[in-house]
Amino acid sequence: MNFAEPIQYLRDNLKAVKIVMWICIAGALAFDIYIKVFPAHHAEHGEIHSFADKLFIWAETVPCFWSVFGLICCILLIRVMKGLSHTVLMRKEDYYE
Repeated sequence: MNFAEPIQYLRDNLKAVKIVMWICIAGALAFDIYIKVFPAHHAEHGEIHSFADKLFIWAETVPCFWSVFGLICCILLIRVMKGLSHTVLMRKEDYYE
């Protein structure tokens, strides 16, 4: 099987791929809104010790928080790694000469 054919098909239909990806993201966010949010385990037993526990309990009450948090972290990770790879890994054209 030639693996270049499906990749080339996706490159040729990039606009459709982007639309499908945005629909998937919207579907995940819509699903996240309608699922039942369970209280944090710490809140049930009254074991709130730190600011992180309070922040986690607050995040559990906000609809779509973890979906949006994951999306933002993913985008930031891609941007940071792309920037690091350009500064660390990129060499001049005549580096090996």
